[in-house]
Amino acid sequence: MKKVREIKKRGIASWMGALLVMFLLNMPGQAAAQQAVFEDNFDDGKSLEALGYRPGAAQGMSERPVISSDRSASGENSVFFAVKQLNLRKKFDNVGVPNATVEWKVNVPEMGGSFGISLYNGRDAVVKTNMFSKNLIYINDANEKNTLAPYSANEWVTVRIAITGNKYNVYMNDKLVGENIPTLGGHTKVNTIFYSVGNKAAYIDDVRVLRN
Repeated sequence: MKKVREIKKRGIASWMGALLVMFLLNMPGQAAAQQAVFEDNFDDGKSLEALGYRPGAAQGMSERPVISSDRSASGENSVFFAVKQLNLRKKFDNVGVPNATVEWKVNVPEMGGSFGISLYNGRDAVVKTNMFSKNLIYINDANEKNTLAPYSANEWVTVRIAITGNKYNVYMNDKLVGENIPTLGGHTKVNTIFYSVGNKAAYIDDVRVLRN
């Protein structure tokens, strides 16, 4: 009888443990694991075009962004925008990713320029940020510049945009610097990332997009 009681106790304990696990997994507010849409560190020997990027420039310019070994945030290479008015875009989804998190590392060798990083869904702008002068800024629907945080020249800065519905948060080096910012036009999906140098050189590395 004693052995039977012990078996019953072990059975009840196992059953209660399973219930506890199920409860924890289904607790309100438990976030689903994020899935990578793509991650690029430019160290695999592929060209920008092979990675799905479209390098561009202002009309009449022959220069384009290039993969360079001059510096890197975490490996051997990064993308170098050597002169002003160069741009780079990547379309990573056909219909748009809702609740996306977009992250990149950027290095601006000299202060005083502008380096725009924008998120689109098709032709619709969803988020516009810029390394403008000495600050990371975002641009709202009224085309106003809003300061988020200062940054330092010649240092790698990690910027992360986390979109939830039609609002987004901005993180710089894992610190929250902008919260519940409305997306442009109230859009909720993104499928293209776009980089554009105004009048200074810049590097980008470790670009990734996640979906919730």
